[in-house]
Amino acid sequence: MKVKLVILLAVAMTIFGCQLSATPPTEFVSDEGKFSVLMPGTPTEETQTTTDGTDIHMFSVEDWGDAYLVGYSDFPQDIIEGTDAEMLLDFARDGAAGDGTILSETSITINGYPGRALEIDSSDDDIVLYANIYLVDNRLYQVIVTSGDGTRSAKVSEFLDSFKLLD
Repeated sequence: MKVKLVILLAVAMTIFGCQLSATPPTEFVSDEGKFSVLMPGTPTEETQTTTDGTDIHMFSVEDWGDAYLVGYSDFPQDIIEGTDAEMLLDFARDGAAGDGTILSETSITINGYPGRALEIDSSDDDIVLYANIYLVDNRLYQVIVTSGDGTRSAKVSEFLDSFKLLD
């Protein structure tokens, strides 16, 4: 009986291990969005229009309980000219947090543009959201991972750190 159990566990671990070591992330480039990022699969593209007419472009992939998302939207120029960049980043942070709790927040930059690195405990069980948000001229970028097991793995860090602006 013990031999059968050991063999069964070995087979299960082999299968599970093979699935976890799936193909490495590949570079996804959005010419329209003017960015590149390493994604663990081919993202699904979706565009939503807010009540004020702003289009939010999103690219997402789900991978082993984690969701990887890059989104961007363009603010009207009058909002950019009439609002402090930090206030716009605060607004984006609060929107990302929703009903969750902000665990950490750090000021970051990309190519000299302001941003924030966030860790948010969502209101859902054991879901942690890791996000980098950037304000580049009038464009807001959001690079987000939701971790199903609540940990920041090397894969999560690789995704967040791989986001690059294109010329």
